[in-house]
Amino acid sequence: MSHVDYSPIQPLKRPGIVALVAAALVLLLVACSQEPEGVETIVASESTAATTSEVKSIALASVLVTEVTEERAPTVDRIEISPASIVLDPGETVSLSARALALDGTEIGDVQLVWTAPDSRAGAISSEGTFQAGSAPGVFDSSVSVTAIQNTFEGVTYTSAQVSVTIVGDAVLSRLVRIEIIPDQLTVLHQQIYRLRAVGLDENGVVIPGVSFDWTLNDEGLGRLNEIGLLTVDGVEGEYSKVVSVTGEWAGRQVSSVADVRVISAPEEDDYLNVHALPQRFFIEPGERLRLRAVALNGLGKIQTGTVLRWGMVDERAGVIDGEGNFIAGNVPGIYTEAVRVEAVVPGEDGFARTEDFASVVVRDIGIKQLDSLAVSPGTVIAAPGGKANLFVRTMDSSGNPAEAGITWEALDKSVGTVDEGGIFTAGTIPGVYKVAIRATAEQQDGDETIVRTGSVDIVITGTLSNSEVSPSLATVAPGRLAHFRVTGWDEHEIALPGLVVRWTVTDTNAGTVDVFGNFRASNIPGMYRDVIRAEVIQLQPPAR
Repeated sequence: MSHVDYSPIQPLKRPGIVALVAAALVLLLVACSQEPEGVETIVASESTAATTSEVKSIALASVLVTEVTEERAPTVDRIEISPASIVLDPGETVSLSARALALDGTEIGDVQLVWTAPDSRAGAISSEGTFQAGSAPGVFDSSVSVTAIQNTFEGVTYTSAQVSVTIVGDAVLSRLVRIEIIPDQLTVLHQQIYRLRAVGLDENGVVIPGVSFDWTLNDEGLGRLNEIGLLTVDGVEGEYSKVVSVTGEWAGRQVSSVADVRVISAPEEDDYLNVHALPQRFFIEPGERLRLRAVALNGLGKIQTGTVLRWGMVDERAGVIDGEGNFIAGNVPGIYTEAVRVEAVVPGEDGFARTEDFASVVVRDIGIKQLDSLAVSPGTVIAAPGGKANLFVRTMDSSGNPAEAGITWEALDKSVGTVDEGGIFTAGTIPGVYKVAIRATAEQQDGDETIVRTGSVDIVITGTLSNSEVSPSLATVAPGRLAHFRVTGWDEHEIALPGLVVRWTVTDTNAGTVDVFGNFRASNIPGMYRDVIRAEVIQLQPPAR
């Protein structure tokens, strides 16, 4: 109820610098970055046991504020993702690439690509575009997305593309078993027009898209109800029992549900906003993933725009959830009532309105499944000397379902550092690239047979910041428009460094202003401002041991 109040990768090397001539205006220096291929990387945290030291580097970029409209650089028209079709076994990985294309089909290189996987059931993707499939077979439409961020004369533009994922296996066809009316406690006003809503759920409580609904009003004294669920309330104040019926149809099966309606003459405080977690109750196997959703409705039954959803766990034994509603079940079977919480926050003239709802979780007891494979995450760790990182292992049966097994960790190269029995890695002190440096071993006893599977992790220990560059090196932007700058820093071995702190400043305020994220807004004074963008790049180093 609602309550209102991987394969190993090479580290990123320093890109080459290519000189380009800009249309009779200025000589541009454009950084052409080489994207790494391989599996997911993770940035290890720094030790905080003592005061850290700082290594600094200064990088500069120029800005051309111009009102000239001729000879503009081409803008991104579309994005091509390769491969265009992703078909994988459960847990399998593939490296994706994307090209930003102009209207005439030419490739645009000076863009930033951001990869996301909105549907966690399909799998997860790294910032470099390496996708690891989930464990559930099926077809997941538009489950991988890439966005190209480009600086143009008119400002920063965003262009996106999506690709679907097919995970090979015996997919279970969802079966419509129940209809849930939203919200479950319906209160309306006299003379109000209210939009009724419903969702269809399968046997696990997962929402089935594409269900068609047919609405019926069982008592005409309440008012009028059309076929799409718009209720016109003519009835007097009071309680109307089982007055609304809805029948959902999907895949040749029909399921019905009824709801009570309460009519009031004046709105109550908690009638202006309502949030509903979807699903309200679901069944899931240990370690399985599910994308939870929520809908926020206003007092008219319409979807409330401008709503921010906050997800969290009330009972962490049930699993974990991120800010997007991606839930991963825990390993302990049981019934966890109202274990997941979602809060809807809507800004208004008098501050923020808040409402919350809860979802219950049933983690099934699936018994022991035979170990077939394991996946180590991340496949590559990039760490500063003495830095730490958590390593994880997914053990699976032949269908990609979680399989219980004992895990042991071992550092094969002692120079790389140490790893404890819980998978916590502590980097050594010698910078370098260490291939197959950490080994994870999974063992499962099946009668008289011992099943053993292994996986490995590559380690990159970074050195000291030696150089940094701002990209783009020159931005051409119209007065009052935005441009976005970003920084890459390298150590003495030309390995790109993660976790750098950047302090942005503009050395000539006539050019414009820059915020803490590198977003520059041009002034209204046209001109060429050389080296006006200043990035102070800072590498925090752990204390000497």
